[in-house]
Amino acid sequence: MAGVAGPAGATGERHDGPAGETMTTEPTTMRYLGWLFAAFALLPSQALAQGITGQVVDAETGAGVAAAQVALLVDGEVHASVQTDEDGWFSLRVLRSGDFLLRTRALGYAERAADPVRVEPREVVEVRVELARQAIALEPITVTGRREDPRHAATFEGFLARRAVARPVGPDRVVLRTDPEMAAAMTVRDVMRWFIGRRNCLVVFMDGRRTSWPVLDLSASWFEGVEFYRDGFTAPFPYRGEFCGNSSNYSVLAVWSERSSPR
Repeated sequence: MAGVAGPAGATGERHDGPAGETMTTEPTTMRYLGWLFAAFALLPSQALAQGITGQVVDAETGAGVAAAQVALLVDGEVHASVQTDEDGWFSLRVLRSGDFLLRTRALGYAERAADPVRVEPREVVEVRVELARQAIALEPITVTGRREDPRHAATFEGFLARRAVARPVGPDRVVLRTDPEMAAAMTVRDVMRWFIGRRNCLVVFMDGRRTSWPVLDLSASWFEGVEFYRDGFTAPFPYRGEFCGNSSNYSVLAVWSERSSPR
C-alpha cells in the first residue's frame, strides 16, 4: 500500500484490489469557516445520503453541551432540527447537496449567528460548534399561593399540629388527655410534675389566650391537652413576646379545654 497525492495537496491511500487492480480511496478535505469543521468524502458504496454531524461544546471548558438545539436552515426556514445528546453530539440528514445555514442555540449560552455550511454530493460534514456562556435574565418569581404553618396557630388545630411533631420526652412537651401524664392526674398541677426545667416565672394560656385563672388547681379532666415549654424564647410563636412581671424569661403552660376542640 502506498500514499498518493490527491487534489489540492490532500493525500489518499492506494489499495491493491482483486485481480491485481489498483483502487484509490477518495481524499479527506478540511475547511475552516470561522468555526472548526471537517468534511469527509464517502465512497459511493458507503454513502446513503448527505449529512452534517458533530459536537456542540462549551467555548471555555470544551465540554459537550447537552440538549442544545441544532437546526438546518434553507432559505431562512428550518429544514431539519435535532437536540444534542448528553455529550453534545448530534447528527442531521441532508436530502440534497448545497449551501445551508446551521443555527445552534442552548440555554445558558449566548446566541450564535447561523454558520454557513456547504455539503457536496455524498458528503458527510463533521463540525464542532463552540458556544460562549452568558448570564440568563429570568423573570421574577410569581407567588402562586400562601399558607400558614398550623404549628404556629393559637388554635386547637395548631395544638394538634404541634402534638404531631412533639418529642415524647424532653423540656418541651405536648400531651393529650389519653396520655399517662394526664390520664392519672387529678389536677393540672399533677400534670406539671411530669415536666422538667420549669422557670420561676410561668405564663399560662387557656384556649390560645393568656389567662390569670388559677389553672394549675383546675381538674385535668376538663382539658383535652396540655402544652409545656421551658423557655418562652423558643416556644411556638403564639406564646412568645410575653412578660412575666419585669422579666421576659419565662416558661409556658398552655391548656386546651373540651370546648376548644371540634366535635
